[in-house]
Amino acid sequence: MANELKEYRRRLDLRQQELAGLARVATSTICGIERYDVPVGKTTKARLASALGVSVERLWPPEPQPSEPSTQGAEPAEGD
Repeated sequence: MANELKEYRRRLDLRQQELAGLARVATSTICGIERYDVPVGKTTKARLASALGVSVERLWPPEPQPSEPSTQGAEPAEGD
């Protein structure tokens, strides 16, 4: 899951410890999220987004859904 946490934190010139204090989460949580090592709950996402002044969707853009394979233009199977 891609996230933009580190980019937004750096734009605001915040250290991990500072963001952790603003968002009321552990510094190790920030570190883990930025390394993609820890799953992130809804409450934590909301706290981090609020502390950075952005929406949750900005920090964690929705994953693109896999599309159905197209059968248009497919060769008919033998015997058809």
